[in-house]
Amino acid sequence: MQWSGQAWLGSGAIVFWGEVGDTSMHAHAAHQLFIGAEESSTIAVTLADGRSLGPTRLLAIPSGVTHRTSPVGAGARGASVYLDVDSAAGRGLGAAIADGPSTAVPPIDDWPIDPRSIVDEESAARLAGHLVGLGRGAHIHPYVTAAQRSTVVALAQSPTLAGIAAETGVSASHLSRLWRRDLGMSFNTWLRWERLREAARLIGAGANITDAAHGAGFADGAHASRVCSAMFGLSPLALTAGLTLI
Repeated sequence: MQWSGQAWLGSGAIVFWGEVGDTSMHAHAAHQLFIGAEESSTIAVTLADGRSLGPTRLLAIPSGVTHRTSPVGAGARGASVYLDVDSAAGRGLGAAIADGPSTAVPPIDDWPIDPRSIVDEESAARLAGHLVGLGRGAHIHPYVTAAQRSTVVALAQSPTLAGIAAETGVSASHLSRLWRRDLGMSFNTWLRWERLREAARLIGAGANITDAAHGAGFADGAHASRVCSAMFGLSPLALTAGLTLI
């Protein structure tokens, strides 16, 4: 089954609304929250260790957890929210699901609406308008924040940890430790996630997949496809074919 609908892209969050499809095993560099539009809109989840969750209308998955998802029945609709781990909302969700994936929506402070009330495009758009662009959390070390800014600007120029650390005025080993401590992932994992976000933005602006891949700093379309499959469980073509990117 193919994903189709709309996706709002921005700093801190990606919000999808529409018909959900299958994915292969993957692990994204963001916390994910899925909310089915109605009781019949459920998904089943298989984790890397073979455990299964669902069918469920509600699902929260921490960053870095390998899994695959499948809609249960045809026409399952819902919202899939991806929150950067260093965003305010992402930090709150991450703390609530620190023990692993959950089929209960945890309380999340400062959301404009209860996630369980996201039942249509209008409510999904309202949530996206709140989450997209909230920015980074205040708990991030200034070195990491400065390095993030430098990296995003240089995505197409193949930034390296050593180069960004030198520009930031800190050793690469120290920046690497701070990065893992504050973001819970390596510099390279975060870089791949940011490149996927930039490639999606470029596709939404009209670029083809190959040009978007180059513009985001991937070596070529095949490189972008491998990273997209590893982080979303879908190829770039399968991911974007049925989507309107906003």
